[in-house]
Amino acid sequence: MNLGQYVQQQLHLHYGHAAITRDDVDTTYEELFQQIDLYREGLRALLPNGGSALLITGKSENTIALMIALLCENITFVPCDPEWPSTRIAQINEVVQPSLVITDQKENSHPTETTSETHTIGAHYARQTGDNTVFADVAWILFTSGSTGKPKGVPITHKNASTFIKYCIQTFQDQLPIRVLSIAGFHFDLSVFDIYFTLLAGGDLFLLNKESEKNIRLIGEFLHKKEITHIYATPTFYVALREHGKLNVHRPIALRYILTAGETYSANRVFEFHQLLPHARIFNLYGPTETNVCTAQEIIPDRTPVFKNTFPIGSPVADFELHITEFGELLVNGSGVFRGYISNDELPDSFQTINGKLFYQTGDLVTRHDDHLYFIGRKDRMIKRRGYRIEPAEIEQALLLHPNISRSAVITIDKNESAVQIISFVVANEPLTEDDLRVHLLQHIPHYFLPDRYLQVDNFPVTGTGKTDYVSLQQLL
Repeated sequence: MNLGQYVQQQLHLHYGHAAITRDDVDTTYEELFQQIDLYREGLRALLPNGGSALLITGKSENTIALMIALLCENITFVPCDPEWPSTRIAQINEVVQPSLVITDQKENSHPTETTSETHTIGAHYARQTGDNTVFADVAWILFTSGSTGKPKGVPITHKNASTFIKYCIQTFQDQLPIRVLSIAGFHFDLSVFDIYFTLLAGGDLFLLNKESEKNIRLIGEFLHKKEITHIYATPTFYVALREHGKLNVHRPIALRYILTAGETYSANRVFEFHQLLPHARIFNLYGPTETNVCTAQEIIPDRTPVFKNTFPIGSPVADFELHITEFGELLVNGSGVFRGYISNDELPDSFQTINGKLFYQTGDLVTRHDDHLYFIGRKDRMIKRRGYRIEPAEIEQALLLHPNISRSAVITIDKNESAVQIISFVVANEPLTEDDLRVHLLQHIPHYFLPDRYLQVDNFPVTGTGKTDYVSLQQLL
């Protein structure tokens, strides 16, 4: 029995209750079960022996039913944000070569030219591509920023996902009701908690429409009005919620668990947030997409130690093992660790064998202080911002696609505490405005990759080997 089949089976335990709520309309556990069955029937007709699917859909109860149905039928799905540039989706399509492309918008049912017939599966549209790519035992593939300048796929097996979900059930399931607010997009690994924890715990998952997701003041009121008990989001979200959510007016007294991951959360900010919600338990969860959460630490103000204004990333969860190299890089082994990337390009070996066990090299640097483990940075250029991993090489490559740009470079600076600014430098044969560069970049990369500043220079400083001197670029600011 795979993950999807197990989830569908467990829905019977909660018949009579709301499973998903969107725009004040409930989908019950019975209705969700029936929707999943409807999708399974349509998928079996198209892919009776399993396969893979590119999923270009918005957040809805129908999309959740479809994802579970895909899992049930051993069809690996690749969740894509419908707001991603078409060029990025086309790149992913080229890497995966999926059997199906599924969307909730008929006119956008394939990222490339095709004349194949459109099939209706429940509330979605699907087209067969002619490929029959199968990823054995893989539940879904999440695409992250790649150091080669192109996105790279992280295949998550049913076992990988189940390891994390089981940990969540054991740790965060308590008394009913459980009411979870979904903040993360379905292409983001934080959503795994939202969907599968909620349904297996017998809770109600609340989905916001696009307009409401961007209105932080409305979210503050929503937490109180809907008596939300669990929320999982990035530190950037919580900082905005504290500053603009009017939590002192809309007291979310039902909130029991506040989970955070994806970037460093400064201790000062956590203390400020906790003062508004002293009744809630706050957990700092750590782990790259390749492992999902592999360590956790409950943050208890005045008791949890602080090092350089950060909290520890905690101890290993589930069956994870950690190893720290002599240079401070964190390596991880366990049943939640992925098996290797999916990419068009050759990627460096990301694993290291230690005492006969295979450990994933996270690229994260950590240090021990007073017997606690703290994240202190990266060994490469990768940026972690607002929960997303951003490789400067992807931004540089996108800039070079502009016909008037001959050279590009991207650096970062720490603005204050956990805030990171992305600065782009370009050499071009004519003056370009920031608007020119933003419009160009949005055709190739997601909006959350966009630099904060754009600088046009006559030339770049170089090292003795003729490569871009990123250290000297810092001095041009």
